[in-house]
Amino acid sequence: MRSALRAAAAVIGLIALGGCSSPSELMIAVHTDLGVPDDIDLVKIAVFRGGREKFVDEYPNLGSEGAGARLPFTLGLVAEAPGVEVHVRASAWSKGLPRIVRDAVTTIPSERVALLHLPLHFLCDGSARRVDRADLDAPLDGVENARCGEGETCVAGACVAAQVDSSTLADYAPEDVFGGSGGQGGSACFDVARCFAAAREVSLLDAGGDCSFVSVQEPGSAGQPVNVALKTTPQSEARGICGERGCFVALDAGSEAGFDEGADGVVRLPPAVCGQMAAGKGIEVVSQPAGEGCPQKVQALPTCGPWSVAGGG
Repeated sequence: MRSALRAAAAVIGLIALGGCSSPSELMIAVHTDLGVPDDIDLVKIAVFRGGREKFVDEYPNLGSEGAGARLPFTLGLVAEAPGVEVHVRASAWSKGLPRIVRDAVTTIPSERVALLHLPLHFLCDGSARRVDRADLDAPLDGVENARCGEGETCVAGACVAAQVDSSTLADYAPEDVFGGSGGQGGSACFDVARCFAAAREVSLLDAGGDCSFVSVQEPGSAGQPVNVALKTTPQSEARGICGERGCFVALDAGSEAGFDEGADGVVRLPPAVCGQMAAGKGIEVVSQPAGEGCPQKVQALPTCGPWSVAGGG
């Protein structure tokens, strides 16, 4: 599934950017921490060059029979020469309305395949606004940023520059996206509902914008990595992945949109987490030590489910 999708997208990229086959490529990886199809059921990808749309496609019916793709998926972009600047936009939709938009403006790297993650995350829910397609100047993907200014995008609930220096991007490796081999059903995945079934709520510190908590280890688990999630309420507009013990949005360890655990045992979260809690958004932070069958959740480890390209889907 993954290989076929990537191959098709790479050919489209060649046509869209008007070039010939080249080892210089930008690999876009699209993934989400939300529930599929309950929170999102469609993803759109748009590629702009020189301010004009060169490629637009959509992947509907996510998590259902006949899905346009399984998550995560990749899209390969190539051009006639390295250094070509492109603007790539991913958007997540639900029931015909956009919920999340993520933009990146970068260049096609030289003589390598670079990996650019475009995650569609809970903390940026509400960042997208639908554009009236009756407007002749409206983008074909029908979405714009509702939260951030010109040249910005939403990352972990905050507006940051959309410009990305492609020289800072890692080389593409399937295991950095698909949790293992990348083959359908042949790689690892993270079972969100099971791995947070016994999670405990933590007390947050919000001093000087440092949204954090002190990791309290279970007896016999000292030094063990932890997993962290946002537990949502039934009133939340987006709920994440649900099980018998509730609905959870798993955060990625070591990610700009997830959490970092220091040697001092302090776990630091994006400030937007404390901001949403203060605004009464209906979330609480829970934590659970990583253990057998529940490794630490990282960006390279997809969530398990019928929407997933990884094992357990």
